[in-house]
Amino acid sequence: MRDPAPLVSVLMSTHNDDAYIDLALRSIAQQTFTDFEVLLIDDGSSPEYVTRLRQLAVDPRIRLFTQPNQGLTRTLIQYTPLARGRYIARHDADDVSHPERLRRQVEYMEQHPSCALLGTNATIIDEAGTRVRRTAFATTSQDLKRLLPTQNPFVHGSVLLRTSCVHAVGGYDPRYAVMQDYELWIRLAGRYDVANLEQPYYQYRVHPRAISHRRAEEQQRMIAQARHEHYQASTLEHA
Repeated sequence: MRDPAPLVSVLMSTHNDDAYIDLALRSIAQQTFTDFEVLLIDDGSSPEYVTRLRQLAVDPRIRLFTQPNQGLTRTLIQYTPLARGRYIARHDADDVSHPERLRRQVEYMEQHPSCALLGTNATIIDEAGTRVRRTAFATTSQDLKRLLPTQNPFVHGSVLLRTSCVHAVGGYDPRYAVMQDYELWIRLAGRYDVANLEQPYYQYRVHPRAISHRRAEEQQRMIAQARHEHYQASTLEHA
């Protein structure tokens, strides 16, 4: 008999994140909320790194998958349907979650059934894990919907998504190799409430290998495309 479905499915894609994967997985294992599974997807890493992942994935809640390199968007599209939880938690392989992150997010979502997307504020850290600054994103649905036309007020790795709502809007768009999160947030905000927790329950690491550094120009093009498609076409009602 198959185990009962967990309440949360943590979705993490990794590609040779040797320096940080231990910390990322440990931060999930140390969550005070325990009713979760982890979909850990190796996206075309070296054989040595895959061996290391197998050694790290000893927790029975971790489901390890391997695939040729496809990039984050295609990986999310392929594995989101395999998530069994009522909620999908994103987590990047070079970042760290506070032990209370999932508990606080699940409590909020259970109390606010109209909310489809819940992020948290974050502490920005460098390669060594030293604090750089703290985000101060808006928290209410009304304020966040006002901000979305001009900025992305969510940290992708920090979000908890209501799985049924993600499926209802069609999930991640394959046309967006980068900024796939921002485009999805716009569609979710067009139909549901969105929110951020005020406290920084996530540590977002900034380093030269990060996509935000390597593909900054492409990100700007995708941001412009998302805004043109959804806002100039007046498909999103602003609160």
